[in-house]
This record gives sequence, C-alpha cells and structure tokens, in this order.
Amino acid sequence: MLLQATLAKPIPDFAPLYKDDPSGPKTVDFSINLATTRGSSLESAIHTLPHEPPHLSVNQTLNEAYKKPAVVSIDTKKGFYEEEDAKFKLGMWTAAWQNRVAAFRPREKVVCTPLLGLIVFGHEWWLYGVVDQDTRVDILEFPISIGCTRTVTGCYLLLATIRYLLGVWTPDAFLPWLREKILGLEGRGVT
Repeated sequence: MLLQATLAKPIPDFAPLYKDDPSGPKTVDFSINLATTRGSSLESAIHTLPHEPPHLSVNQTLNEAYKKPAVVSIDTKKGFYEEEDAKFKLGMWTAAWQNRVAAFRPREKVVCTPLLGLIVFGHEWWLYGVVDQDTRVDILEFPISIGCTRTVTGCYLLLATIRYLLGVWTPDAFLPWLREKILGLEGRGVT
C-alpha cells in the first residue's frame, strides 16, 4: 500500500530533537506500508499493541496507515543538489519510527532492523539503507540507481527492484524482525 506522507507529521513524542531546525519534525513524501491479511495473527498482534492516546499508531505518525507498519519511506526531490536535505529527512523520519517501535517494548533495548528508503531525484530512483546505531542513524547509499522514469527500461528496472523489496526483503528481513522483536510472535507466519 503506497500512501502520501507529506502532511503526516511525526507524533511529537517520537520525533527526534534537532536543535538547529526550528521548522519542526521532518517528513518524507510517501511510504509503502504493510497491508496485513484480515484476521491474521499479524493483524491481531498489531491491533493489540499498547496504544494509548495520543499514540494510537503502530507508526510514527497518525495518518491513514496508523495500523499498517511502514516498510519503505520515499522522498522526492527535483535534483541531486538536494541530496543532503533528502537524506536528512529520511534519517529524521526513520529515527521517529524507530523511537515509536521502541516505545512498544519500554523494558527492552530494541534495535531496529535496517530499514529501506528511496530517494527520487528528478527521474532517477536511489535506494538507501537506514541503520539504527542507538544514538544516531547511518544512511547507506546503494551504489547505482535502481531505475528511472525517463525510459521504459528504467521503469522496468525500478518495478523489478520495488517488487524485490516487497516480495523478498519485506518477508525475509522486515517481517521476521517485526513479528519477533515488536509483536512477540514466533516464526514467519502469514501477513
């Protein structure tokens, strides 16, 4: 499920503090969220997480995906000259998400699985890994573009990469971590 996140500000309690930026919490433009199967153990576990007002979301924001975990975050820019801003927004957004999921296990030290982010510069799409380092996040860039929207070949490459992220990385890396570390479920199970 792809959702627009431009207007979805992080819940203030989970937004990382950044003293030199008075404009408030940073957001990305879109997120790809996990749509669980109705009635599945995963959906039930998400709905039974401790949600107390004003923290009624499994994510760092209260947009329409509040019960659908964010798997991939996407930020869009007009050109490469905005790369630092895009990486900053991706890092701040992901840090807010990491703070949110850690709040579900307050008595445990939760280390988040490396999360994925996409930054779109004009037509070019780039993949980044966002790694939880306890007091900071490291942003690692995949060394080549994962596709573009300028050519048919670039579109197919982009589609293949996103299908891989959702069809392989999500069930093999993200879901096992979410099920075990956050939801307390054993095994891979179904979504």
